[in-house]
Amino acid sequence: LAIGVDFAPGPRNPLVVWGDAHALRFNNDSFATVYSNILDHILDHEAFLSEAERVLAPNGTLILDVDQNAPDRWAVHDLREQLGAIEASARRRFGEPLRRMTIDDEKDRGKICLVWHLARAQLRKA
Repeated sequence: LAIGVDFAPGPRNPLVVWGDAHALRFNNDSFATVYSNILDHILDHEAFLSEAERVLAPNGTLILDVDQNAPDRWAVHDLREQLGAIEASARRRFGEPLRRMTIDDEKDRGKICLVWHLARAQLRKA
C-alpha cells in the first residue's frame, strides 16, 4: 500500500491524504519505505528528514528524488543549488547512501536519486 501526503490531495486521489511533510500524521515505525520527489516543495528539509526517520520501520528504505531542473511555480527551493546541502544532511543522519544515480529516462531528466537502506542501529542515533 502506498499513501501520498499533500496539502491539496484532490478528490480523485484516494490514496493521497492531507498532510504536512514537516509533521507527518503517522505513528513511529509505520512504513517500510519513505519516498519523496517533492523536496523542492518542502520548506524545512531537516524537519522532513527527521519525520522520515521517525516513520520508517526497522530496516526501512528512504528514497529521495532530487530534481535538478528549473523550479516550477510551486517550488520553494531551487534544488540545483541545494543538492549538496540536502545530501550532506541526509548522510549525517543516515550514513552513506546505498545508491546514488542520475535519472535520465523520464520527464524530469537529470534528477538525482538517493537511496538509503537503514538498519535499526542507524536510526535514532541523535
